[in-house]
Amino acid sequence: METLLQFCRTSFRVYSQTAFFVIWILTQILAIGAISLPSQPLIYQGMEEKSVKIQGMQVQWYFQGGNVHINVTAPSTGWLAIGFNTRNDIIGANLIMAAVQHGQVRIEDQYVVRAGEHPLVSSLGGVSVVSNASGNEQNGRTSVSFTIPQHSQDRFHYNLTEATSIYIICAYSAEKDFAHHSMMRQYVAVVL
Repeated sequence: METLLQFCRTSFRVYSQTAFFVIWILTQILAIGAISLPSQPLIYQGMEEKSVKIQGMQVQWYFQGGNVHINVTAPSTGWLAIGFNTRNDIIGANLIMAAVQHGQVRIEDQYVVRAGEHPLVSSLGGVSVVSNASGNEQNGRTSVSFTIPQHSQDRFHYNLTEATSIYIICAYSAEKDFAHHSMMRQYVAVVL
């Protein structure tokens, strides 16, 4: 099965017409039930997508080229946030807050100095590392995707090395104003 799928991926990149035909044949075989796809997500080019779900909020990530690509979805049309910390605490966390308004993503790279105080890392002498931000709102849910580097360049960010443990802070609000309090905030230890 994996060999057939690898063949399809290679064919699609190299021979688009042949790939279309191979994919059509594969869909016909799947339709009659001669083979079935695995229940786990397929892994493309060695990139394994990992995820965690907490109280309706889902965080997905994968590593590629020295970066971590992150997608966050929350059951709200207000802001959402994901934080990283080596301790089970909000203080000292690198916090990425985002909201979608009028089809535009507002995203900030912050550092939690103390509870309720989380200025931009740039105002503390650091540099925002968030790139490739995009997002949308649909059916009462907000989704935001962005990229951050795996390796920290300052004291306001953490090294996010694959297969290491870190605490992820997940939060969202009913409001788009980043100063508005969260309606859900929870910490979870994960292995990246």
